[in-house]
Amino acid sequence: MSAVEEKIMSESISEPIDLTEFEYAKNLCSTDADIHLSDFVVLQLLRQGRVDIRMINMIKNQFNQLDKDCNGVLSFDEATMTLKSKDKNDDAFK
Repeated sequence: MSAVEEKIMSESISEPIDLTEFEYAKNLCSTDADIHLSDFVVLQLLRQGRVDIRMINMIKNQFNQLDKDCNGVLSFDEATMTLKSKDKNDDAFK
């Protein structure tokens, strides 16, 4: 990354979050009224144009498929599981 790109990125992530972004961000990854680190990271990636909401939703769908016990976290076994059927993989990317 060039010094100019780094300066632009540093300036853009330093911009304060407005109320609309706060309301949007607090449910990007979590489900309560606060912004968690995961929400903040995703918001900053969206602000930078590094990812779009479609990609975020695809990743969330894959996480939900891996989270077999639906507890909101992945065990080692869940995280390293391969989604066996092609249909499951296709569904994760819709």
